[in-house]
Amino acid sequence: MSEEERAEMQFRLENMDWLALSAKIALSIRYILRMRGISHVDFANMLGISPEQVDELLSGKENIQLKTIAKINKALGVEIVNLDFWKAGDTEAT
Repeated sequence: MSEEERAEMQFRLENMDWLALSAKIALSIRYILRMRGISHVDFANMLGISPEQVDELLSGKENIQLKTIAKINKALGVEIVNLDFWKAGDTEAT
């Protein structure tokens, strides 16, 4: 195994939690774009970023900022990350 492969493996092990979330978000966005017939270029324009940045975002390996998530939510009219994990009226988070 090369040093580069070792470093990549170590990175993935140390960051597996957020990488898994990033992959889920990327898959959700890809699904929405496909279902709505939105191209990567059109999505980039909607977000005000380059198509290359969209490709990075949709790679599932990007540590997505909250500001970017908010832009995605607004552009697509959906809530990509849902933090409503308790019901109205509950006094404790479960």
